[in-house]
Formats: sequence, C-alpha cells, structure tokens
Amino acid sequence: MIVYHHNDMDGKGAAYCVHTLKPKEIKDNASSYVMMTYDDEFDKHTPKDDVFIVDLSISENTYSKLLKVCKTARTVTWIDHHESSVSVVSNHKDELQNISNLTYFISKCACGAALTYAYLHIDRNNLLKIRKIEE
Repeated sequence: MIVYHHNDMDGKGAAYCVHTLKPKEIKDNASSYVMMTYDDEFDKHTPKDDVFIVDLSISENTYSKLLKVCKTARTVTWIDHHESSVSVVSNHKDELQNISNLTYFISKCACGAALTYAYLHIDRNNLLKIRKIEE
C-alpha cells in the first residue's frame, strides 16, 4: 500500500485515518506514507500496490498524473475536498467512472481528513446518503 497525502495537517490527518481505518488485509509500514506537495510526482508505488490519494488536489494540469497512477497501481482510492478536484470530477465524470480500479470520494462538505475518516469508517450505503454533491 502507498498513501500519497498533502504535507499539511489536513493531509497528515487523512493519512493517519488511512493507517488506522484501512481494511485489515491491506498491509502498511512507515515507507507506505508519502508526504507531497501538489507538484510532486506519484512515483513511489508498484503495480501490486493499493494506492490512496488523500487531501491532494487534482487539477486539469495534474489530471494526467491521476490517470497514470490508475494505469500503474492495483487499485486507487482518491479522497479530496478541493475545488479543483470537484471540477475535474465534473469535467471527466464519464471517463473516471469507466476506470475499473479507481474509487473516488470528492466533496467540499468537509476537510480531507474528515472525508477520509467518513469514507473508511461509515457504511457505504449510509455514506452515500449523507454525502453532499456540489455542482
């Protein structure tokens, strides 16, 4: 497992949520957590890795990086709250929904750590009921 997370407190909190709440079958260690800025490359994973991208804004300029991760990882879970990520999902919804190894939870209703906690802790059916989708 590799967790790409922002280098601020929200990103660190989101990474901690992944560490404590991830499925038990997914193994991690200290090197599983990669603190990043928005310009860094997603280059620490292998094709066998389950990748989490938490509290990292994906914009039109970095969208190709997300697609590359999806092509080079076993699974990708992307959780974010930034406006640019909301726009990317809106602009590329059909393409994103057709990427079989990608799951995403993008909403401006809470910070990245809170969204990560909710995604990993709340039953999926209930999570979808409470999620606010902003256009």
